Amino acid sequence: MVKKTIGQLRQEGIAFLTKRTDEGKSSIPSGVVSTTPVLDVDCILSFVANVSRSYVLSHPEYELSNLQCEFFLKSIKQRKKGFPVAYIIGKKEFYGRNFFVTPDVLIPKADTELLVEHSLLLAKEILLTKNSLRVADVCTGSGCIAISFAKELEKQIALTNVEIVATDISEKALSISKKNAKNLNCSIRFFQGDLLEPLIEKGYKFNLLLTNPPYVPALVAKELLKDGRSEPFLALNGDCEGTIDGTGVISRMISQFSCVLEKNSYVLIEAGEYNISKVATLLSEYGFVEVRIFSDLAQMPRLVQAKWCN
Repeated sequence: MVKKTIGQLRQEGIAFLTKRTDEGKSSIPSGVVSTTPVLDVDCILSFVANVSRSYVLSHPEYELSNLQCEFFLKSIKQRKKGFPVAYIIGKKEFYGRNFFVTPDVLIPKADTELLVEHSLLLAKEILLTKNSLRVADVCTGSGCIAISFAKELEKQIALTNVEIVATDISEKALSISKKNAKNLNCSIRFFQGDLLEPLIEKGYKFNLLLTNPPYVPALVAKELLKDGRSEPFLALNGDCEGTIDGTGVISRMISQFSCVLEKNSYVLIEAGEYNISKVATLLSEYGFVEVRIFSDLAQMPRLVQAKWCN
């Protein structure tokens, strides 16, 4: 392969991602996977050349090696099939930090930062009346919620009286979250198990519980994955035991809350616009009070907050 410059590869990559595929010969629904071809190409080039995105734009004459050119072209072909840029380059920014990601975990989404923001507000409220804070992040995945919460709280208070634990049913997901915690110098205890079961077994009690659980209806999740995004179905599918609205996993988790929550504690649950009202109703039925729903960046209902007073 002939060596090429950043400018040449950038032009070729954008053209390739922009060109429509012959739908008669492709399994890709629209023929064009990326809605942000320029951004995708720039991110991949930045990763391949190990330079900043601003360098990619300002140094089109920079020549890449044969291996770098081959990797770029392979990556662009993967992106054309729907494979996310985050998985291609192995990282995704969340709350101002880069998190290592693979197809074993969901890619952190900007809307989930809402959960971190509200958890920090609740943490400060709890610490006004208590001298310690115990936090659980259930279905942690990449660990982006627990780690971001810890690092942001650390900016404001000493973490000597703060304990943070995280759980996930997937051993592969936990290996990624542990790697992220180590990379970001964050002290979190991780447990493998189904929802709250490992915490119940150990007799843990918390005054703040955070979770971004699987909440997408199974049929919707299957449709989403047809675009080649390759995110784990297990982390998306919220249905179980006969449910069809994506609330099965959340419902099971809510039934376990009383076993691990202290009096006057809080829970924050991310859910989808198709079932978030039912999640709020379920919390009320289980005895939670001050149930509130918050919207995400697109003004869609995304987060449920509730207080446990029993």
